[in-house]
Amino acid sequence: MSFSSIKAGTVFRWAHDERPARVLVHADEIVMYDSWWPHLNAWGHANLREARRGATSYYATSASTVLAKANYLRDEPLTDEEEALHRPDLPFAVVRRPEISWPASAADLSGFIAAFETEDFALAAPDVCLEPFGPGGGTKRAIRVSADDKTRLPAAELLRKAAELQMPNLRDRSVVEGVGIYRSGLYGGRPSFYLWGAASKLGSVPSR
Repeated sequence: MSFSSIKAGTVFRWAHDERPARVLVHADEIVMYDSWWPHLNAWGHANLREARRGATSYYATSASTVLAKANYLRDEPLTDEEEALHRPDLPFAVVRRPEISWPASAADLSGFIAAFETEDFALAAPDVCLEPFGPGGGTKRAIRVSADDKTRLPAAELLRKAAELQMPNLRDRSVVEGVGIYRSGLYGGRPSFYLWGAASKLGSVPSR
């Protein structure tokens, strides 16, 4: 198995685990995957109707860890319905800016947004769910945000809406450095992303 061969639908097995795993998203050198549940005789996220109703968190690791510690089994491409739900085309890291901080007050918001107004990046989704973090670093409930044009979220628009969600949860001292938005899974059938700093919560991805 090579780096380029890892794609949505790739099925692999960790050396110490008999259960196969199936890639749902491979982006920004991060692999987000599902696992086989023997008691259900199915993939953990196989029930798409259930996935559209609740919260789904993907397993995640680095592509280099998969290459070093897993064996390729087969390709099991995502169905059209799975692709539409899991959106493997979306990035893992939407934003990573070490030199900027989340604004703690409305007075800081305009300057924060201005830093992203020249970005030509847009998240290609009409709506997503964003998960702010609390004063201690814990994840808050995901909240849906929709694109003004109903098709995509330009960087400045996405960051404005993210900052407005994050602002009430900040204190005098932030638990993160910089600004970042990262893929976590699904919430209510929509792609979900957590708000954090310039380094994702994966940090140095733990070995399997």
